[in-house]
Amino acid sequence: MPGGTDPTAPDSDGIVRNGAQTQDIAQGEGASYYGFELGYQATFDFLPGFLKNTGATFNYTFTPSQAGKDAATGETIKLTNGSDAPFNNTAENQVNLILFYQDSKFQARVAANYLSKQYAGSTTHWSFDDSSNVKLAQYDEATLYIDAGASYDFNDSFQVYLQGQNLTEEKPVRYTEWTGNRTQWTQFERVLSVGVRARF
Repeated sequence: MPGGTDPTAPDSDGIVRNGAQTQDIAQGEGASYYGFELGYQATFDFLPGFLKNTGATFNYTFTPSQAGKDAATGETIKLTNGSDAPFNNTAENQVNLILFYQDSKFQARVAANYLSKQYAGSTTHWSFDDSSNVKLAQYDEATLYIDAGASYDFNDSFQVYLQGQNLTEEKPVRYTEWTGNRTQWTQFERVLSVGVRARF
């Protein structure tokens, strides 16, 4: 983000004193984003017994990327190992899997979502030389979220249900350059809900 100074910028109280540093959003160039996706969806009605009411949905996405050139310097954005940096907040690998069961009364599903590590930009620090365009990379660790739900229809008017989100209580972690150098940790709780739906 290139920027400069604006001597006419007011403080929060509306009075102009020392001005302010400014930043502008600038479009870089030379970036690329590509990949492929595999998908599968089926009901297993050819299986015997209760298994004929089961099914699955699956997809896998592979999307490598390259961040291109820094809009401020014109230099190719690099990681500390010399390779080109990917786009921010993108995972090369993503997997979604849903397993389900459904008959005339009972429905159930389990869903899993996996994201491989995601590049979260780069950072500088006083403890290392930042004389080049190479900076320490930040990453969000791989995550796996699992949700599940089930419901039962007593009749056309009443249904009871149970839902669970983040059943494994996934904890997203951000690290800088090395997996042991953790700089941010977020706790998401498991959420369970039970309810009744009625139609009149």
